[in-house]
Amino acid sequence: MKVTIDISDEEINQAVQELLVRRLADQIFSERNSFDKHGYQRMLKEAVKELLAGHVDEVVDRAVVYASDYIGKKGVRKIVEKLGEASGQ
Repeated sequence: MKVTIDISDEEINQAVQELLVRRLADQIFSERNSFDKHGYQRMLKEAVKELLAGHVDEVVDRAVVYASDYIGKKGVRKIVEKLGEASGQ
């Protein structure tokens, strides 16, 4: 039995690059206090900041909705009840 699979050079290159990046990241981040680890962490942090810089309003809007829902579920009802009791209603 003979099976033939066609894989493009681009797919092979992409898979090899992903594997190399993954192994390099594992090697860098497995060391506890290496200079490279801190450098890459700083670089990643700055890259994330740059990506989010254009979407600050969207992120804040989502965070406000989530936070208000969370707070509402966890305690606002009790606070309102206590305020009602304290005001004599």
